[in-house]
Amino acid sequence: MEDFDLQYYPDILQLREKILSCLAAGPVPVHLVDGSILRARYQQMQDSLAAYRGRHIIAYPFKANYQIAGLGVLGALGAWEEVVSGYEYRMARDSGYSGDRIIFNGPYKTNAELRTALREGCLINLNDHDELTRLINIARAGKTVYEVGIRLSTRLNQFGHSRFGFSIENGEADSAVQRLAEAKNLHLTACHTHIHGDADDPDIYRESARKFCTYIRERIPNYADTIASLNLGGGFPAHAILI
Repeated sequence: MEDFDLQYYPDILQLREKILSCLAAGPVPVHLVDGSILRARYQQMQDSLAAYRGRHIIAYPFKANYQIAGLGVLGALGAWEEVVSGYEYRMARDSGYSGDRIIFNGPYKTNAELRTALREGCLINLNDHDELTRLINIARAGKTVYEVGIRLSTRLNQFGHSRFGFSIENGEADSAVQRLAEAKNLHLTACHTHIHGDADDPDIYRESARKFCTYIRERIPNYADTIASLNLGGGFPAHAILI
């Protein structure tokens, strides 16, 4: 077993009786979650972001762990939810999250799901031109101007190019920005990018953030007045014991 920092793990012996009572309450296997650990980790990230980044929002991805997301522990602390499907969106709403505290990412959203997300104030990050076309047509039917985001992708030396999002390199992103500028009922106010899972090299985040922010500054007109949020999600490595 490799060395690891015990601060990231619960004291199993101290929790012995509580764990045994949980196991005796129902059939196995069972997923045990220590709420105090969740709260402590959330507060650590909250404090770090407050110290270095100022205004921020932490959004927990439903896909990371449905059980944790559904508990509402992080939501009570102020976290939003990030979902990547209509199924997860409905789970988030059933768990008590209002639409305006949900970020809807992912490569596939049906027209019905897009309509619901718009109506309930969810932040939709568009993934591709097909989705953008459908949302333009949906929004055109009403009189409301909806704020939306786009997912930008860029080539990273360590991972190559993502197959998701509007590519910065091949002109897809420029086309999406132009189409949104021409859409009467949609207003681009957010940009999103995502790194592959378990990227533990800070240089990867530095490279991604640099390309992401450079594009926004140079290619999105009046970005300082229009772009209200940057979503730099994904990739954070999990602490694990290697045996």
